[in-house]
Amino acid sequence: MHLKDFLDPAFVFPNLQVGSKEELFHWLARLACCMNPEADPEVIHERLQKREAQGTTGIGNGVAIPHTTTSFLDKTRCVLIQVPGGVAYDSIDGSPVSFIFLLMSPSVAIGEHVRLLARIARIAHNREFIEHLSHAKTAEEIYRLVVREDERHV
Repeated sequence: MHLKDFLDPAFVFPNLQVGSKEELFHWLARLACCMNPEADPEVIHERLQKREAQGTTGIGNGVAIPHTTTSFLDKTRCVLIQVPGGVAYDSIDGSPVSFIFLLMSPSVAIGEHVRLLARIARIAHNREFIEHLSHAKTAEEIYRLVVREDERHV
């Protein structure tokens, strides 16, 4: 299992400008509808908020991994967003978040969902990798860096 199997370069968004975590969650919920027109953005938004209320998905090092499962999707999907300058997120280290990995999986794919969360967390804790990622300017460059780092952890 590799991130490249779930992260499409078309769903890597560099330079997103959002003013708050709430605005970010609304944006993510609308994006879910682009992945599957049957998705209800209000339901996705509610699920992201509900998960966040259980404990922050801001894992430190400028990274957050909001995630949910839903019946709207036929396969697990990952989205990567870069927010230059960061957004306040209530992360475990108190720092703003500059990289958001949204992970959404079908309700029946819990095992896969958990394994992907672990893979993302593993690469996100590499400070050198995050530093390189912060200098990337395009979706393609961000995607290549993520895939290369993920492949180091076979």
